[in-house]
Amino acid sequence: MDGVEEGLWKPVSGFSVTVCLIILTCIAYLMQYIVGTEAFFGKFALQGSYVFGNEEYYRLITYMFAHGGIAHLFFNMLNLYFFGNAVEHFFGGVKLAVLYFLSGIVGGIGSIIYSFMEMMSFFTANGINVEFSTAIKYSELWNYSVGASGAILGVSGAFVIIAVCSRNSRMNISPARLVIFILLSLFGGASDSGIDHGAHIFGFIAGSIISFIYIVIIRRKLDSEDDYAD
Repeated sequence: MDGVEEGLWKPVSGFSVTVCLIILTCIAYLMQYIVGTEAFFGKFALQGSYVFGNEEYYRLITYMFAHGGIAHLFFNMLNLYFFGNAVEHFFGGVKLAVLYFLSGIVGGIGSIIYSFMEMMSFFTANGINVEFSTAIKYSELWNYSVGASGAILGVSGAFVIIAVCSRNSRMNISPARLVIFILLSLFGGASDSGIDHGAHIFGFIAGSIISFIYIVIIRRKLDSEDDYAD
């Protein structure tokens, strides 16, 4: 995979998808501030009852642009800047954008599943037997999910896969550091009840899988070019 290591790592010149995503997210937060957080969340935040009950599937994308506060926004954008730039250097802007949004969507689905499991645990603990079609109507029991964390964890998962699969000197990270990074990324907020574990775990897994698929495709393309050159 030598061609992958050095051939694809190049400075991002001109248009940067990472910077574009940061700007769009900050603009969305400004809109949230102007219209009011409650109104913005009511229309764009992720909640299972709205996605499945009202078929508002667009929320699987819009929730990534809503944030719980300036600190939430700042740290998410800081992580996106560092990991997004690294992944964009390696895969390019289009692949980064696809990975980002797919990870966010899968993370959103994970968030809904996690919230649903918590809700069903509540029903079970109270001796209430309900079916899914009935449970989705209890909107007050579904957790709201906001933020780009699921998408960003997908990007950080891609970073880990690149570091593992690549011998590029710029991505030279020891296995021990990678393990620590993964644990901190996924469970660093385990003691915080506001952390969306479902979005984090599903987003991380999605980004890791997508980046691995990217690398397999790149390997095959380079191998075929080498065969053709021979």
